[in-house]
Amino acid sequence: MVSIVAVYSFSDKNDPSYNACTDIHSNRMSLYISGYERATELLLANVLDNRNNLDSLVYPIMYNYRHYLELSFKELIWLCKQLTQAQKEFTAVTGNDLKFVKYRNDEHSLGKCWNKVLVGLREVEPELPSKLISQISKVVEEFNNLDKSGQSFRYPENRNWQDTLSDKRYINLVSVAKSFNQTRPQIDQLFSWLLSMQERIYENPVK
Repeated sequence: MVSIVAVYSFSDKNDPSYNACTDIHSNRMSLYISGYERATELLLANVLDNRNNLDSLVYPIMYNYRHYLELSFKELIWLCKQLTQAQKEFTAVTGNDLKFVKYRNDEHSLGKCWNKVLVGLREVEPELPSKLISQISKVVEEFNNLDKSGQSFRYPENRNWQDTLSDKRYINLVSVAKSFNQTRPQIDQLFSWLLSMQERIYENPVK
């Protein structure tokens, strides 16, 4: 007798009002960024309002915060490359096809990503105002001290069976929230600044 295994689908055709759309947006990276940003915000609000589950929610809070930064940096690098006409650095040949490699999945160091952002920003504007980047540089340094590889808030041990956060026993979530709320406006300003420059270039192309 053949047993029949029920197959569960995450897509519910009976109640599509709760179906999230994942493949119809022109810039899905912006949705990824805003999703991790919003998740950080909601989790922090829940913890600070209720003072419950701090010891468990600290991991998704810090992971979401860090990943929001990483994705933001990779998108900022891409925007800088577009503005400086260096998109060729993001291409790779696969078979006979030329593909855009916008985000390198093997680079998870916030420090390295942020340094690339700074190089790109200064190529766009050599006199980059320090007020646009000061808080971001500070939080990158904080995360580098906590989690250089992007793994410490995903797993309790590394591949060598060492505790990933053994020497970082306490993380104050009020301080994390303050950092998050100070960092977000700077990232938003950088995106707004680069996108406005991009619009001006498209509206006034060099002849």
